Amino acid sequence: MRQPYGRDIASTVAYAHPVWFARHGYNVVIQDVRGRGDSGGEFYPFRHEARDGAETIAWLRTRSESNGRVGMYGFSYQGMTQLLAAVEQPEGLVCIAPGMTACDLYHGWFYHKRSAASGLQPRVGTADDEGGRASQTTARSQ
Repeated sequence: MRQPYGRDIASTVAYAHPVWFARHGYNVVIQDVRGRGDSGGEFYPFRHEARDGAETIAWLRTRSESNGRVGMYGFSYQGMTQLLAAVEQPEGLVCIAPGMTACDLYHGWFYHKRSAASGLQPRVGTADDEGGRASQTTARSQ
């Protein structure tokens, strides 16, 4: 699970606690996303989640305790980290279980009238009429 909320939370509101999964034979990894918790770098919501997620999956597969098959779970932001990682089609990602997340960040979930709910003020280029990706995104702190 990759999340910005701190590893202690670990999606225990909507899913079983990671200890439950561990007791049932799964290796569980809770990772702070870039720029949050103990993770270095700068936090910019969702910008690096696809690549960072795929790189995390590749790293997990190298671990001696891994059988090479990786699944992801979580809701809200953690749900979106799964969807974005899956877009990269990393080898070994065999299952995702996103819950209570959005399929489109730009229409009603994260951005409202082109302002990010996170307190960042992005300048977003035009998106196509079908809700496609914006052509350019930059941000500045308030």
